[in-house]
Amino acid sequence: MTVVNRRKLVIGAGASGVAALALRNASAQTPASPAASPVAGEALLPVVEATDQFNVLFIRHAESEVNVAPIPGVADDGVTYPLTLLGTQQANALAGTLGNIPVSAIYTSTRTRCVQTATAISLSHVVPLTLAPGIVETNFGDMSKLDIEKVYATMGAWAEGDLDAHTEGGESLNDQLKRFLPEVQAAIDTYSDRPETLVFVAHGAVLAGCLPHLFTNLSPAFAFANGLHNTGIVSGTIRDGELVCTAWQGLAPQ
Repeated sequence: MTVVNRRKLVIGAGASGVAALALRNASAQTPASPAASPVAGEALLPVVEATDQFNVLFIRHAESEVNVAPIPGVADDGVTYPLTLLGTQQANALAGTLGNIPVSAIYTSTRTRCVQTATAISLSHVVPLTLAPGIVETNFGDMSKLDIEKVYATMGAWAEGDLDAHTEGGESLNDQLKRFLPEVQAAIDTYSDRPETLVFVAHGAVLAGCLPHLFTNLSPAFAFANGLHNTGIVSGTIRDGELVCTAWQGLAPQ
């Protein structure tokens, strides 16, 4: 079935003020804790249970090298920025959390950190991966020249409804929606008649930007204000012909 998002863009008050928080939590460099452990990663994972209806999960990848120490001049493409040791442990914990649910398919961003995270789920469920280039991370331009304050400002503009805003050499949110939504919608159309769970493994910034334009009950301000942790999960289902978010990293969607 084709799920049509009929909601209008919902803009929350003070959206520009959440951009820095969103980027730190969802996509940029987050220093690893020396005391971090698999248990710490597991503590962030929600309880995911099997149901008798179609469900969809959007999952942010586990901790990778780009979250710890991006290398100047090294682009985020190809086989760059694999998972850290903690990230590998987080991916395995994630696979365990999803172990009791029937998975229909697993779509992953082509970035190494997502493929590695998705592989852990694939192995535990014996479900092959489908590469989905349309859900790769937001391109903010040349990483070696990245001005983080301009990135914050751009994300704030997206939260306020300016979907054409972009950093120098980077994508606008409209650019991302043009690649993200068709790929995701096609997968949902394929699997929505099955009482199983469809899984997407992607990135914090692209999920925060695009999911409010997929789910009918999710606002951009809320998504940007509640950046996904590594292995953070967004769940959804279909109600009355519309795709709705049922939980955003354990929070009720707004």
